[in-house]
Amino acid sequence: MAGYPIVLRRPPRLVGAIDRPRVAALGDHAAVVVVGPAGAGKTVVAVQIAAAHGGRLRWCRLASGYGRAVDLVGLATGDEPPGVDEGGEPDILDLAGRLLGELESEPTVLVVDDLHEGDSDPCDRLLAEVIPLVPEDGLVVVASRHRPAGLLGRVGAGAVRVIDAAELAFTVEEAEVLFAAAERDPAAADAWHLHTEGWAAALALAAESAAAGELGLSDMLDQLLLAGLPDDERDTLVALAALPYLTADLATKLDLGNEQSLVALGDRTSLLSETAGHWRLHEVARGPLLAGSDESAVSDLRTAAARHLADSDPTAAIEIHLQADEPEEAAELLAACLSEIGPERAMDWVYRMPARLRRRFPPVLTAGRATVDLDLATEEARRRVDVAPTEDARAEALLALGSARAGAGDLAAALDAFESVAARPRGDVRGEAGRAWLGIVRWWAGDLAGATVALNEAGTGTWARWGRAQVALAAGDLDRARSEADEGADASEPGATVAPAEQVRTAVALLAGERDVAAAHAEAAYAAGVAAGGFDLACGAIALAWVRAASGQHDEALAACDLVERRVGRHDLYARLQAALVRLALAEHVGEAEDRDRAARRVHDLRRVGFAPVEELARRLLPSLAPTEGDGLVVELLGQGRVLVDGRPHESGFRSRKALAVLRMTALAGPQGVRRAQAIEAVWPGRRPDKGRTLLRTALSEIRRVLEPEREPGDASRFVDTPGDRVAVDARTDLAEVRRRAVDDPAEAFERLRTGLADLSGDGEWGEELAREVARLRVEVADRVAAGGGSDDQRAEALEVIIDAEPWRRDAYDALAALHRAAGDETAARAIERRWFDE
Repeated sequence: MAGYPIVLRRPPRLVGAIDRPRVAALGDHAAVVVVGPAGAGKTVVAVQIAAAHGGRLRWCRLASGYGRAVDLVGLATGDEPPGVDEGGEPDILDLAGRLLGELESEPTVLVVDDLHEGDSDPCDRLLAEVIPLVPEDGLVVVASRHRPAGLLGRVGAGAVRVIDAAELAFTVEEAEVLFAAAERDPAAADAWHLHTEGWAAALALAAESAAAGELGLSDMLDQLLLAGLPDDERDTLVALAALPYLTADLATKLDLGNEQSLVALGDRTSLLSETAGHWRLHEVARGPLLAGSDESAVSDLRTAAARHLADSDPTAAIEIHLQADEPEEAAELLAACLSEIGPERAMDWVYRMPARLRRRFPPVLTAGRATVDLDLATEEARRRVDVAPTEDARAEALLALGSARAGAGDLAAALDAFESVAARPRGDVRGEAGRAWLGIVRWWAGDLAGATVALNEAGTGTWARWGRAQVALAAGDLDRARSEADEGADASEPGATVAPAEQVRTAVALLAGERDVAAAHAEAAYAAGVAAGGFDLACGAIALAWVRAASGQHDEALAACDLVERRVGRHDLYARLQAALVRLALAEHVGEAEDRDRAARRVHDLRRVGFAPVEELARRLLPSLAPTEGDGLVVELLGQGRVLVDGRPHESGFRSRKALAVLRMTALAGPQGVRRAQAIEAVWPGRRPDKGRTLLRTALSEIRRVLEPEREPGDASRFVDTPGDRVAVDARTDLAEVRRRAVDDPAEAFERLRTGLADLSGDGEWGEELAREVARLRVEVADRVAAGGGSDDQRAEALEVIIDAEPWRRDAYDALAALHRAAGDETAARAIERRWFDE
C-alpha cells in the first residue's frame, strides 16, 4: 500500500493569520487540547502554540479513512499504513511506545489535528498512555470539535491544558489587530466583535469584506467571494464548496482553471487554504455557496470529479459518489479497491449504502468491536453485589453477574444469580428481567418445563418474549414463536433492540421455507446487532449466517461466523456455540468428512457445559440449506476431484476424461480462461491443429451437456464462454483457494493440501505439470507451518513433508527433533537425528 497522503502530515500555511501571543502562551503543559466548533481557529492556534514552543514539528491530521490509532502513529512517525492482513489494530501499548520513541528522539511538538474525525476510544486511550510520559522538552497539541472525554477522563488533573471556544474567541484588541492587518478601520472591529461574538472565521470574513455596516454571513460571502468574479472563477468556488479539495491537476481536468487561478483565489480570502498542493474552502463558506448553486450542475461536477479521482484517491472518490447520491458507483469502487482500503476504513462507507448494496460486502465490514470483557465484568459485578447500598442496587448487580457467568458458560452460577433477582415481587422491573433471564438460562440448560414457568411469569418485555419464542421454536410451534417474536419486535425495554426478535423471525421463516422473508428479517437483525454490539450482535450475525448458508453463499455465512467468534464469541459461549453450529451445518451439507469431523468435535467441546436445546434447534434448520442457483460451479482438483453444480456432484457424467481435463484446466485459469491452442497442446499434445480444434469443440460440447443437461440448443451457457480464441469457465476451484490462503493462513492451506491432488492420470501434460506445482506448493506451505504457522502437531507433520521432499534439509531434521524433545520424547528425537545420518 502507498504511504499516507502528504496532505495529512504537513501543517497548513497561515495566509492572513495574525499572531495571538495570548493563546500561544497557553501551551505551558505537557499537552494542550484545543476544543471548538468549525471556524473557531483551532488549527491556527495549534500552529502558533507549536511555533512558540519550538523544536521539531510532527503534524498529523486525522480524516475519514485515516482515523485509527495506528494511523495517528503512522502519520506522526512516517511509517507505512499496515496492510489488511496484519491482524487488525495493534496493541495500544505498542503504539504508545512507538509514539513516545518519536517524541524522545529529539525535542518534538506533536500536533493531532481534527481528532474528532478519528476512532474516539482507541485514539483517546493511545494519547492518554502517551501524555503522562511526554519528555520535558516535548509537547502534544490536540485540536478537536468535540471535547475528548475518553482522553481527559484518563489523564491526571493538571497534565492537560484545555483551551475551549471561549478562550479561542478573539478579544476586542485582537479583532482590531486583525482589521488593521486587512487594511480596514480598526474602529469597525468593536461592532464586528460584538456582532460575531469573537468567532474567528466570521471576524476574518468581516475584516476582508469592504462592506460598511453589519451584513449577514451569506451577504458577506456574496460580496467577499463572488462580487466581481468572472463566471469561470465562480465555478471554481462552487467546486471547492462541493468537493473535499481541488488540486491543480483535478482543476484542469474539470475545466476549472489551473494552479495560478487557485493561487489567485487564495489571495482573495483566507477562507481558501492550501496544504501540500490540496486547496480547501473553509466549512463556514461551503453551505452558503452550495445553497445558491444549481443542484444538477453540482451533481454532475461531483460525478466527474469522482471519476477522475478513482485511481489516484479512491477514498475521496467514494465519499464524493455518496455525497452525489450515487451509491452504486461508490459500492463498485469500494469493492474494487477493498484490499487497498482495508475493512476498518471501509466500515463507515458500507453502512451509508442501501441494504441491497451492503450485501455485496463481507459482514465483517460492518461489525463493532467486542463490547464485553467477561473477566472484568464478573469481577466488577461481584464487587457491586458486595457493596450494594440498597436492594435495588444489589438486584442490578446480580443481573450483571448472572449475564457475565452465562456468557462464560457457567450456567449453574448464572441460575443462582438470576434466581435471587427473580424472587422480587410481581410488577418489579428488575424482578421481571431476572425471571426472563432465569427462563432463558434454564432453556439453555435443557430444563424446558422450568424455563416455561419462569418465562410465563416474566411479563411482556423484549427478553421475556424472545425466551418464550425460543421455547416455542424448540417445541415446533411456529405460530406461537412467530407471534411472540412479532410482539417482541415492538416491545420497548432498556438496553434491548429488535435483533433478538428478528433472529427468531428469521428462524421461523427458514423453517417455513420462506427464504425471501427470512432474508429481510436477517438484515434487520444484523443492522440492529451491529449498532448495539454484544449479545444483540450475536443474534443478528447468526441470523444472517443461516440466511446466507441457505442461499448458498457459504463464504459469507462463514464470514458472519468469523465475526461472531472474533467480536463477541471470545466473551460469550452461547455466541461461540451458535457460530460453531452454523459451521457444522455447512460441513454436513457440502464439506468433506474431515471438515465434518472437525466441526462436530468443536460443537461437542462447547456443548459439554449445556445448551442441548440450542443444538437441537440448529439441526432443525439444516433442511433449509438446500442447494440453490447461487451455488454455481465448483471444480475440485484435490481429494476426490468432484465437479459440483449448485452443490450436486456431476463428475460421473463425463464420458471423456479429456473433457474433464479441459474443464479443470480452464476453471483453474480463472475468469480470463486459456487460449484454444494452449488447451489443445496441453490436453492433446502433438495433434494436428485441425484435429485438435475438432477435439476441443467436442470436449466443450460434452462439458455443456454434463453441466447443463436442460439447456436448449443455441441458448447461452451458464458456465462456459468462448470469446475469440479463448475458452473460459465461470467456476471456483479448491486449489485456487489454497493458493490464496498459502500466505495468509498456511495452517488452513496445509490442511486442505493433506488430501493430495485428485487422479489426473488422463489429463495429459497439463495434469503432470499441475502435480509438480502442487508438490512444490505443499512444501512451501509446510515451510510456513514449520516456521510457526500452525500447532505443534501440524508443525511436526509439515517437517515430515519437507524431509520427504527435500531430504538434504538438515534444518528440518533439527527442528523436528527439537519438537519431539520439547514434548518429552527423547527416543523419537534421537531417531530423527539418526535418520539424518542414514539418509
